[in-house]
Amino acid sequence: MNEVFLLLGSDIEPRDKYLAMAEENITVSIGTITKRSEIYESEAYGFNSDKNFLNCVLLLSSKLSAEAILTQIHIIEKKMEEKDQILGTPHAPLISIFFISTTK
Repeated sequence: MNEVFLLLGSDIEPRDKYLAMAEENITVSIGTITKRSEIYESEAYGFNSDKNFLNCVLLLSSKLSAEAILTQIHIIEKKMEEKDQILGTPHAPLISIFFISTTK
């Protein structure tokens, strides 16, 4: 079983709902969420945004390899981006891999 730390962020309203949707998709596609940080607010970094981001960190337990986790993240982001386009918003919530501890 691998331990995976993921960073989530959204500047799309309703920001908290997008984080919750990302968590649901992660649970279905990647693994079990074993811990979750508090949600915190931050300014955009590296680009301009009219809104601040809501962010959190998830600790997961997953049977997937690092490559498979990255593939699933891309699938989740693509799926959520398609939903965003239906709602008229510019992009999906951001999901970043912070750390993966693999066991053999």
